[in-house]
Amino acid sequence: MSAHLRQLQNIQQWQEEGFSLERIAELKRQGLTPTESLGAVPPRRGDVKLQSQIHIAPGVELNINQEQAQLSPEQTRDLYRKLGDTVDKLKKDAG
Repeated sequence: MSAHLRQLQNIQQWQEEGFSLERIAELKRQGLTPTESLGAVPPRRGDVKLQSQIHIAPGVELNINQEQAQLSPEQTRDLYRKLGDTVDKLKKDAG
């Protein structure tokens, strides 16, 4: 595969992940690939991140970045129910 085609594929992957062209240019200047950069790019001033914070048990919370997790509402509910069940089981086994 040519280097030019690889660059185009990288740009397309970043765009699909929601990165702006400005951010893509910054990543390219840093010499990063999508594999290296996805999830590893520190937020910049003004970046907006949608996150859900879900109470599981006293002292236990689940934080979900909706963009990165890409879970449906049903999957999110299933996840926090399973986590709650796991916490309950751990407490029961310890007690």
